[in-house]
Amino acid sequence: MLGGLCLVCIDARAAQAGDNVVQLGWLHLLPESNSTPLQTTLDPSLIGTLAGVQSSFESAGTSAKVHQADTAGLILTHFLTAHFALQAVGGIPARVDITGNGKVAPTGVLGNLVSVNLGEPKENPLVSVQEWTPALLLQYYFGSASTRWHPYVGAGLSYAWFSGYSLNGEFKQNLESNFGGILSLATGHPGSTSVSASASRSWDPLFNAGLSYDLSQHWGCAASLTYAPLASTATIDLTAQDGTLLAASKTRLSQNAVITALMINYRFRL
Repeated sequence: MLGGLCLVCIDARAAQAGDNVVQLGWLHLLPESNSTPLQTTLDPSLIGTLAGVQSSFESAGTSAKVHQADTAGLILTHFLTAHFALQAVGGIPARVDITGNGKVAPTGVLGNLVSVNLGEPKENPLVSVQEWTPALLLQYYFGSASTRWHPYVGAGLSYAWFSGYSLNGEFKQNLESNFGGILSLATGHPGSTSVSASASRSWDPLFNAGLSYDLSQHWGCAASLTYAPLASTATIDLTAQDGTLLAASKTRLSQNAVITALMINYRFRL
């Protein structure tokens, strides 16, 4: 599935059934992201009801965006035949930044007193997170054994999950002191509040095309483009000191990422 650039060549040989290829190189993630408006659910309270605050509301005009990132990739490929191969993709998980836009405010009177502007520059990026997307693909290599150039196409599945959530300090403090202070008193859960982020896991399809070049019998290089329509539900939780969930804001975040790759290849047989 991936790619690179290289040098001089002798004694090249196309891959055969039973060959293995290990690839190491650079990956660039370019997401074309979009999201649904944030949907917020509040812990119901008598004060909130009297003030006209709905326990669930949508913040029109809010959105989240995933930004581009770079990382190192490690790919293992096993040739089933001279043309068909299975490929496992891993490497160092990319750390991506997520920024926001629009204002989150409760309905009723409370909305005039408390709100959070997700687009404030000092509060962005809202969250930084490591994105794990190991993948398995089936690939088809074109060309004959007599050529050094081997174009290929592939398709497969990735499993995406996230770790290492890091919330912007200004954003976190604003939520805890602004929303958190009022909600904790209104719901009868006084004390400090805390903010956390999470995202759902997902299975996603992958489609890629690339071109590899034999430098020698063992060494080569490759370049590729991969389309990965990743999607997950991102959540920001506001929790009271006693563990009560005071508010949860969710958005469906789609990335539709294009991943470019430049790789160095080493081919061997066990």
